Amino acid sequence: MSNIHRLYVSLLLLSGAAQLVHKALTETGGFSSRYLPLIVAVVLATGFIGHIRQRPLLKAWCWKVVFGVSVLASACIVAGLLYFILTAAGSMYLVAGIAFFVLVLVIPAQVAIYRYAYKSAGVWHITADKISRD
Repeated sequence: MSNIHRLYVSLLLLSGAAQLVHKALTETGGFSSRYLPLIVAVVLATGFIGHIRQRPLLKAWCWKVVFGVSVLASACIVAGLLYFILTAAGSMYLVAGIAFFVLVLVIPAQVAIYRYAYKSAGVWHITADKISRD
């Protein structure tokens, strides 16, 4: 894995951890608003690493589901951001900007998971002998 890949994975995980720390320090939100961003970041980072290393992790259908859910969630977030920007007061633009940044941050992971699940058929047919030789 190259340094740029390590930097991207670190940034992805850091964004999820930052949300967890922020919610814990302000004592706001429930379980999902505290831990879900970190869980999503870990899942996306795992798929990204699996794609980069061309190693089978779980099953291909799992990554197809992860890709579909992440794209659907991203589309909902984009629609919500557009609605928010068109109707909200000016003081909340920072929140919208942060949400947009995180949304842009997950796009490379989504592309990698798409390639991993749909375009890398050979990855899912690697035998245990080949993995042990590497």
